[in-house]
Amino acid sequence: MKAPVRTTKRPLAQGWAKLLTLWTAASLAACGSEEASTPEPTQGAALITLVAPTEAAGLDPFAAEHTLRLRRGVPGGGLEDIDVVLRDGALRAEPYAGDQPTRFVVEVQKAGASVARAETAVAVIREDEPDRAMPALLVPPRTLVAPVDADGDALLPQVRPGASVTPLGDGRLWVAGGDVGSGGQPCAPATPEAVVASGRAIDLLGLRAEPEVTLLAGRAYHAAVPLIGGRVALLGGYGGTAGGVGLLRGVEVVTPHEGKTEGASFELARGRARAGVLQDGNVVVLVGGDEEAVGGPTATIERFDLGFGTLATASLATPRRDPAVALVNEPGSERRLLFVLGGRDAAGNAVQQGEVLELKGETYWPLATVLAPTPSATDAAWLASETPFAAARFGGTQGQTPLATALQWSPLTGQWGPANALASARSCMGLGAFDGEVWLVGGLGAGGVADATVERYAPIPAAFSMASGRVGPKVLPGPGPHLLIAGGRDAAGQPAGLGLYWPAD
Repeated sequence: MKAPVRTTKRPLAQGWAKLLTLWTAASLAACGSEEASTPEPTQGAALITLVAPTEAAGLDPFAAEHTLRLRRGVPGGGLEDIDVVLRDGALRAEPYAGDQPTRFVVEVQKAGASVARAETAVAVIREDEPDRAMPALLVPPRTLVAPVDADGDALLPQVRPGASVTPLGDGRLWVAGGDVGSGGQPCAPATPEAVVASGRAIDLLGLRAEPEVTLLAGRAYHAAVPLIGGRVALLGGYGGTAGGVGLLRGVEVVTPHEGKTEGASFELARGRARAGVLQDGNVVVLVGGDEEAVGGPTATIERFDLGFGTLATASLATPRRDPAVALVNEPGSERRLLFVLGGRDAAGNAVQQGEVLELKGETYWPLATVLAPTPSATDAAWLASETPFAAARFGGTQGQTPLATALQWSPLTGQWGPANALASARSCMGLGAFDGEVWLVGGLGAGGVADATVERYAPIPAAFSMASGRVGPKVLPGPGPHLLIAGGRDAAGQPAGLGLYWPAD
């Protein structure tokens, strides 16, 4: 085998990123390839350029101690290894034949362990087409990486408080609105004085920020749900009114890839912001929040259909803003239950007692009370699940002391009991529950320090560090095995942007 060919890399954008470029058209000896002469033009393949963000400074995937593993697969399917070939400063990868969509994954390995991972967008490349250039962002394990474009510029350096972040299902997400001011604390934001009136789609796999779309109304702390066809519905929120910033009833539907937005046929029954939000098929469920008829936290629930308007309203036992909500199918029965947990009352105090309601027809009826757990806590993370069928509370603050405790409520006993403790004591953390896993990210630790822990709480407990702390982020599924950590505040207290995280355990 020939010795590996060392490559040259070219810095871009003042160190924001490095575009890793080969100046020698050669293959990696580790993959059994041969040195190439001046290549002839080729067709029907992907030319994958690896982009390394600032957080991966010093990572040269083509260094002698590294090998590259190149794989391909269909969306949502398994991956198979294919040959690594270098051409024109990129990895040349053969897609599946015909109209079969293909995604590519590159892993940089050292001594058999992965030190970075990159994934491309899904593409159909036919044999008679020219080779297609495709960027791929390198994400080292256990490092919070800010997505950048091929020139090294951050795709979205700041997600304002109160902005909505909606995955579009194709590696893109739609970020809309937000509070122009400070917004107060991440877990107890103030009413905004001015709001953002635009949104933008971010392509995390194509590494590009699409043009901004001007909204019909500026919004913050609104509801946002994905619709078929890559559209997003924006409902309510705080927005511009004749008297300044008030509560909106308006609904608009945005088509990001066309850069347009239009008003829906129906409005909400009442202006509402900071509600718990659920999507139940074609129906959007808004639970609690600030309501115009009340001027503060409400005890109402609205089931809203874009095609028919308000289907029904219901009542909670306790008014609350920013509650955690979940729809759960009760095991062994056909009952569909709505859990409403946590939130804050009009005085800003944490609501400890939870509620369970049953969906009958188009409305919800009270079914059970979730008693307040002991000890009480402020800014805890709440969750309801089917497996196990239970509610849970994670962390929080008691007085000035952050907690590492976790408690679980059983519907069989109606009581709270201890669960596995958190890896670190913290409040105001991000919580994501998807694909059968529960993730707890960041938070506010002792002394008001931003916590840098990423914890997979279930099903297999494991704790990781993301190097930089973040308070109150949104936690969503990212492309591939990555977590998308959006917004919140960084260790300096400033609104943070997007981050991709690869646990790689």
